[in-house]
Amino acid sequence: MNLIGCWTESTGLVHVVSRTLSPTVREAGCRDGTLFLIGQSFVSDSQLAQACEALSRTNDVRATDGWPGCFSSVLITRSGAVLLADPVGQFPLFVSEKADAVWFGTSSSDLARLAGGTLDEISVAAILACSESGEPARERSMYRGIRRVPAGHVLSIGPSGVRERPHSVLRPDPEMTMAESAEWLRAALSTAVRARARSPYRMTFDLSGGLDSTSLTLLAAGDLGDLDSLTYINPAAPVTDDVEFAGQHARSGSGIRQHLVSLRPEHLPYQVLHPTGDRPHGSSLATGALRARFARATELGSQAHVTGEGGDVVLKAPAAYLADLARHGELTRLWYDCVAWARLRGRTPLALVGHALKLSRTTRRQALRSLAKDVAAGRPLGAESWEADRIAYWRRPSAQWLTPAARRSLAAHIRDTADHLPGDDALEAGDVVTLELLRQQTLTLRTVRAVGAEFGIDVHAPFMDTEVVRACLALPARRRADPRTPKPLLRAALDGLVPAAVLARTTKGDYTRDVYAGVRRAAPVLRRMLTESVAADHGILEPGPVRVVLEDAIQGMPAPWGALHQVFAVEAWLREREEGGRP
Repeated sequence: MNLIGCWTESTGLVHVVSRTLSPTVREAGCRDGTLFLIGQSFVSDSQLAQACEALSRTNDVRATDGWPGCFSSVLITRSGAVLLADPVGQFPLFVSEKADAVWFGTSSSDLARLAGGTLDEISVAAILACSESGEPARERSMYRGIRRVPAGHVLSIGPSGVRERPHSVLRPDPEMTMAESAEWLRAALSTAVRARARSPYRMTFDLSGGLDSTSLTLLAAGDLGDLDSLTYINPAAPVTDDVEFAGQHARSGSGIRQHLVSLRPEHLPYQVLHPTGDRPHGSSLATGALRARFARATELGSQAHVTGEGGDVVLKAPAAYLADLARHGELTRLWYDCVAWARLRGRTPLALVGHALKLSRTTRRQALRSLAKDVAAGRPLGAESWEADRIAYWRRPSAQWLTPAARRSLAAHIRDTADHLPGDDALEAGDVVTLELLRQQTLTLRTVRAVGAEFGIDVHAPFMDTEVVRACLALPARRRADPRTPKPLLRAALDGLVPAAVLARTTKGDYTRDVYAGVRRAAPVLRRMLTESVAADHGILEPGPVRVVLEDAIQGMPAPWGALHQVFAVEAWLREREEGGRP
């Protein structure tokens, strides 16, 4: 997937520097321009050509609104370009403004190579220290001078300069009810699955046994009549309840052929330290299970694979929603939900209520300033409790892993970000955290798609389609939440469409044992990477504290996995960038 273009001030013209057409990059021409669709769409070539004509004639970016799938679009005319970034953030667009030209495209790495761009140490530091907060590096790329077009925004390039405005930004609707959201989701998800079932590609489906993949598989079976599903299992540490549920549902759905994919030791996390994409992310360290499934899918003749990725983000609500209950004065429900969460997590309800009340009085600007203080001070890893970790805008930073100079630079940047935060942003805590989780999910999905592409397989995630995400996130987080009923929105939406037994499952498989086993197996390589750290050579990472955490993890002790994954993802990415080889 590649598209790079450049508008030059001296000529006032736009030209396409490079492009690679694929299942996720489509092109249509018209009298006054060319329209590129980047992502997954299910419209005809004639519809695409009509949209190109409408866009070039009227400049009305609503011409592609409402189409199934998820995609960004780029309209190129002789004298300008219009970039429309998808609202979900799955298919990013980047721009680099130079003195005499404006470069744009789908890859920040390609832009850096063609237009020039050095490593952005602030972005690297933010990824290492604030792995679960997108605020410090929002819309920054890994390269100085190259930024990302915000999701749901339109950016116009032409003789009048570069102009940007919001077009289709995801926001909750305070009036939306559970019933309305469920009805919307029912229609949107059915459309998303049906569009794929009716595509010309031979498809395979994930069937993990969980609510999300099982629901998609059973919905598709109704349209396809028969299909191949993949269930993976690690014989050395099987998550038997997932496999049993998957088997039961495969047998209950007419025409579903289930294929068990056994994982070998080389498929464990940390065995393949190969970065994917132009932004490092911890998901790139756990691609072994994906490779095993895609290898089997290839044997089955698959050209496209459907996964349940994204369901956990859009169907659930982060614990920060408890603060929103407090803010709205829903104190009775706050108490009962805190009691339920306390039982699940082995905490005391009063501690959860206290954190919820505190967060309800904390603005995002105040939280950013507090984050800057923690980064500057190099606070210890992690948090003291589940509630401090989860009833918050983000977890405490792993700032002690940064050098003093990197901490100072990142802290100053975070303070500046807080100072320039829009004052009219009325998003509630649960919705803020949901959007950050969605951003993280898009990075994971890019890893999944990159690995799929290695096998010639286009990966589809219907739960991340624009209309599906809209249907879910239009419902405020506090209304999606129920600690006693997993994913109540999905249950309401699919009632009668899939068997009740699918929606009745309340457990979820735990694959942490695989991560511990993978770290132990990869220990010599990981130790060497810290000894020869490229991030340390850049003056960003302090390997010593990381080494302590790594050794604890090798011994099976609790570890801050998200933060640790980011360290090695960054190291692998920097090595690939600077050495052109794998660690």
